[in-house]
Amino acid sequence: MFNFLNSAVLIAAAAALIPLLIHLFSKRKVRVVEFSSLKHLKEMQKRQVRRLKIRQLLLLLLRMLIILVAVLAFARPASKGGYLGSHAGVSSIILLDRSASMSRQVKDGETFYLAKKCAENILENFGQSDELIVIPYDRETYFPAGERFFSRDIADNVLSEIEPGYDADNFGEAYNKALGLLSQAQNLNKELYIISDRQLSSLPETADSSAENISTYFIDIPVETDGNCGVIDVDLGGQLIEIGSDFNIKAEIQNYDGFSKSELLASLFIDDIRVMQTEFEIEENDRQIVQFKTSVHKTGFHSGRIEISDDGFLSDNRYYFTFKIPDQFNILIVDGDNSGELVRLALVPSEKLARYWSVKMIDPGRLGTVNLREYDAIVLAGVSSLGAVETSQIFRYI
Repeated sequence: MFNFLNSAVLIAAAAALIPLLIHLFSKRKVRVVEFSSLKHLKEMQKRQVRRLKIRQLLLLLLRMLIILVAVLAFARPASKGGYLGSHAGVSSIILLDRSASMSRQVKDGETFYLAKKCAENILENFGQSDELIVIPYDRETYFPAGERFFSRDIADNVLSEIEPGYDADNFGEAYNKALGLLSQAQNLNKELYIISDRQLSSLPETADSSAENISTYFIDIPVETDGNCGVIDVDLGGQLIEIGSDFNIKAEIQNYDGFSKSELLASLFIDDIRVMQTEFEIEENDRQIVQFKTSVHKTGFHSGRIEISDDGFLSDNRYYFTFKIPDQFNILIVDGDNSGELVRLALVPSEKLARYWSVKMIDPGRLGTVNLREYDAIVLAGVSSLGAVETSQIFRYI
């Protein structure tokens, strides 16, 4: 299977019919005159006419073949994909999209691994005389084996090591780098293969004139739009989380599709244990806040995550977070008018709570001598003003 570097010249191949047309139009119908005594001469004439017609036919075919070969030579045929056998060397680049959208699940599997399979099939068509580059890209363009052409064996190794990413893509940058490398390639035949899910935001707005002499192929991979919702934020609201006390967690969920969804499930996990699950619905292209309430019963660091129902794109269905409950809350009260004692009593109304709260009271004048990083919270009680040093110290703490 061939392509042609100057395919516009192929229209001249119609000129190969000119000798045939000349032959047909110049052919004369011979008038037959019968002579009964010339039977032997007629047999000789038939043999000679037969030889002449064969010679004319061969000459006609030769003339047509000469014209056709000349046209094909000007069209510069090239082997598409570097098939096995004797062919001109090919410089080829495979651009492989590894952005987050390539992790979408479709009927035949994950989109990225289907794309890798397509790349493997393309590489099988090249020989050792061809030069290749496999370029994975997302927001950045990567060159695992350097910005140079290499053999098919190295291309196979590079392809096997590529994994999907979690970033947006920047096809324009990868495309321009590929064109730059192909423009420097030594082989006359140059090919660019693009394997992507063809997100609208990733395609260049205008064509690059440097790609005119490069055969470019977009590889079709299955893309199914069966819906996608994602958890985009989790908010603990700046609450003071205490042991055994309920606290609220808000999850913000985005619907990326143009149709509403219902009967979806959102689950809250604390320390890998599902502690709450709720059902929600969401309008098309809208955001929805889902609230959870829970409590923990020991101090230290805790891990959590919000998880929603599976859909075609799993990467954004989970949102992880952490929080810490200290063994003891250290509170500093800066008492300016003796009202700090009321704050202390409000924080620690009983001896039972004293084990969770360590409260220290100081005068405003001593604020500059205290390391504020040792405290979880600072209360300014009745402080009318602070010096420049103390004010700067408070701002640094915040």
